[in-house]
Formats: sequence, C-alpha cells, structure tokens
Amino acid sequence: MTENNLSPTSGDTKKKSLKILCFGDSLTEGYTNWGMIFKPYSDTLRNVLEKGLNSPNSPKSSDSREKKNEDRVRGGTGKEAVKEWDIEITTKGVSDQLPKPYTPIIFLGGTNDLGHRRPSSDILTDIKSTLSIPLATGAKVLLMTIPQSASRATWLDQNRDLVNAGLKEWAGDNEDIEILDLHAAMPYHSLSDSEQERLWDDGLHFTEAGYEKMGILLGERILSILQKRPGWCE
Repeated sequence: MTENNLSPTSGDTKKKSLKILCFGDSLTEGYTNWGMIFKPYSDTLRNVLEKGLNSPNSPKSSDSREKKNEDRVRGGTGKEAVKEWDIEITTKGVSDQLPKPYTPIIFLGGTNDLGHRRPSSDILTDIKSTLSIPLATGAKVLLMTIPQSASRATWLDQNRDLVNAGLKEWAGDNEDIEILDLHAAMPYHSLSDSEQERLWDDGLHFTEAGYEKMGILLGERILSILQKRPGWCE
C-alpha cells in the first residue's frame, strides 16, 4: 500500500486535501529488478499532481515496506492477487484505511490471476467484491485495465480482453468509478525491442522508467478527471 497526501490550493485560496490510496499487487508496489528494487508509481504520481495542482506543500509519501503494511496489499509476484483478497483480509486492509478517507482509491489487480488461467468472470467478481467495500463508504475509485506482458497466447489475450472490457463496462455504469486504460496506454508487443527493454523488467513487471511512466499517466488522468468533474474527489 502506498499513500500520498496532497493539499492543493484551489482558486479561492482554500486548501483542499487530496489523499490517494494506491491498492493492488506487485505492480502497485513497484517490484522490479527481481525484487531487489521497489519503485512504486505513486512517487511519480505525487510529483505530477503537485505540479498540476500547484500545491505549495510537500506531501508525505511512504511505501508499504517502510511502514510494514504488506498485509494491506494482498498478492505479490506469482500469487493470484484478487483470488487471495478474501473478504476478511480485504476488510482489514482497505477498511482500516477508509476513515482517513481516501479520494480516490487507485486499483490494479488480476495480472497473476490471468497467468493462472482463472476465468475472467471470477476475476471480475473478485475485483468488484474487493472494491465494493470502499465504494459503499462513498469513496471514489480509479480503475486500471490490465496491461500486456511478454507472454503471448490466444487464451491469455482473450481472457485479458474480457476482464478489461468488464472493467470498462462497470466504470461506465458507475459514476463513482473512473478508468485509466493502461492496456492501451502501455502496450508491449507493438513497441520496439529497445522500448520494451526500457519499460519492462522481466516481461511482466516494469522497470523504474516503466513505473515512472505509469505514474505520469495516472497523474494526467486524475488531473483530466478533476478538470471535467471538479467535485469528483470530494
């Protein structure tokens, strides 16, 4: 779990608190270099939002390992992330954070579940069950679609497409949910070999540059949402 506390200054000079909970698996934790380095996208996200919102305050940021909050981010490398986020663990992980409250919650999960050939319907059900907890409190959610990886197989591509289509449909039907199409924004197979090497570490996890790009994309997406829907994160 990675937390960013942002206090942007609005046009009426009144400060508003923008607190973001980044929730997910190893791609949220910033796993890279075979676990020797962790570069969460939230570091870059914070900087993008600070600049975009013209905040005079420096936000606090800490990753899950510094505060030993690994129990609040379930599922790591090789694990079926959303399958293992059962209701008891998820409640302890997410609900403990809700009194803050966070606006919004950014979520990415399901990559390992796809690799283990879990049905797309089961993955979607588990994601919705997980996020029903913060949504029930009135929190806003920013979903990310599942990106490509180096592995390429018809069954994998089809299952990923079904999950991503389901996430987009869910977001389209719920005004409290917005989406960043990470699958489209960070493709793998259409890139040159040099770009693949620059952005991907092991074909599944990103390099530090890849996580930085992810943070930029998220920051720009949030700024775009706030421009169109100023009250969305309140």
